[in-house]
This record gives sequence, structure tokens and C-alpha cells, in this order.
Amino acid sequence: MITPPATSRFSPISSQDFANWLRRNVPDKLWSVDGEETLSAKLDFPCSTEDLATTLHDINQVLQIQVPDSDEGLSERTLDKAILRFPVSPGDSDQFISFSLYWEDQGPEDAWVLSEDLPEDS
Repeated sequence: MITPPATSRFSPISSQDFANWLRRNVPDKLWSVDGEETLSAKLDFPCSTEDLATTLHDINQVLQIQVPDSDEGLSERTLDKAILRFPVSPGDSDQFISFSLYWEDQGPEDAWVLSEDLPEDS
């Protein structure tokens, strides 16, 4: 289970902005989703950044994404602060990235996890 930062909140971002950020910043990743039905119905996971970004762009809805507490609004340019980084294994300096999100028409109790898919040998 992923433990969120102690002081965090959810902030809105369009799925298109999120898709653009993924394409620009992490183009060569594979992704997995846990607890989300819309994407799971449209994609086979793990999937590429391009497939995920294309689907998010087509959905064109607002996401709520977990970020550290801040007065700043979230945008495609400031999305880096929403990345949750976790060690691949205890004591390992390699990290994988993950996001906690929910669709705008849902609530925080419906949050789901989008995370980098790790190779089997990690």
C-alpha cells in the first residue's frame, strides 16, 4: 500500500494536461493502474506512456491528483510536485514513480493509483 505524504491535498488538472506532461517527461515508461475502471476498460495494462496519454487525452475530463499542501495551483508546468517516489526495494536508491488520482465526478475515497510498471527482476 502506498502511504501518501502527511500533509497533502488533491488538486484539479485536466486529463489532457496530465497526458501532455506524461508524454514530455516520462515517454519511455510502462504504466499500471490499481483501482480504476475507466482506463482499465480502454487499455491493457501495463501500457506505454503513449497509449496511456492518448487515452487520457481522448477522455478529456478533470482529474484530481494528490499533491503536497501548497498555495499554488497545479498545472502541466507544476505537475512534478505531484509525483510520489518510492524505492524499488528497501534500501535501494532506484525509485519508481506513482500518482494518486480520482476523476472529478468521484471523491477522494475513490482514489486510484497510477504507477510505473517495474520489470520482473526489480
